[in-house]
Amino acid sequence: MKRIPSFEQFLYEFEAPDDILLTSREIAFTAPYRINQYNFTTDDFSTRHLPGMISIRRWVDRCLDEVRRDLQFECEEIKTTIEWFNKSEKGMWHQAHTHDNSFLSGVFYLTPSDAETWFSIESVFGPKYTLLNLIHPDNHYIFYKYPTTVGKMLVFPSKLLHSVTSHIGENPRYTMSFNAFPSGFIGTRTNGTFRKFMNISVQQDN
Repeated sequence: MKRIPSFEQFLYEFEAPDDILLTSREIAFTAPYRINQYNFTTDDFSTRHLPGMISIRRWVDRCLDEVRRDLQFECEEIKTTIEWFNKSEKGMWHQAHTHDNSFLSGVFYLTPSDAETWFSIESVFGPKYTLLNLIHPDNHYIFYKYPTTVGKMLVFPSKLLHSVTSHIGENPRYTMSFNAFPSGFIGTRTNGTFRKFMNISVQQDN
């Protein structure tokens, strides 16, 4: 028997300039946090209006534009709609979740940690594709495990299930997360092809 790898998927990885990483860390280290089930997170708008967020947001949006052009998304722009910071003390972790009311999401790794971000999709041999639930629960999902890598940012679909394993370091683990949405004219009417379109605007504080 031979297994044939199929349906290759990919996420997008970016490396932050030094000044963006430094500014992000400064905000993360001084921001107010609240408990978020198994970790800490900033209040929804506690960091959004800080001057340093403007340069961070512009860099993230440039990265999102690279994704848009690479995947040939039929929209003028993809822009961040909200950003927040995460803090994990020793033993804390992130439960499996998706991001509602969003198109693309991302995580920006600010400090070292042994924790990994686990992305998961359902196996093609599971009930979603076979209609019968015969597969062992341990094999329901296929995982991609990404290590915490300082200065790297991942961009992924907002509905992709993801979680983070326990942080075991003595110093807190800090990350920044964001959601993003298409902005401007959405859809196309070229080369004889008509696809439904709309025009919306993502408002930012910059």
